[in-house]
Amino acid sequence: MRIGISLISQNLKYENLFFSSHAIQQMFFRRITKQDVKTAINYGEVIEEKPNDSPFPSYLILDFINCKPIHVVLSYDKV
Repeated sequence: MRIGISLISQNLKYENLFFSSHAIQQMFFRRITKQDVKTAINYGEVIEEKPNDSPFPSYLILDFINCKPIHVVLSYDKV
């Protein structure tokens, strides 16, 4: 069963978003903003799920912002 993107965004507290150093570096090089990431999480499509990832399940999300593909790997604690 695929988790709905709306379910993810409903349960996500954006003030608690954590960006890895790798993510920050890639965002800088590709000129992707935090708002772009939030938009992708809210409106993008989950194209891959990894329910057994550790420490939390992860989701690969695809969205297009200004005609540019944005991939976001999201992992969160559902508790």
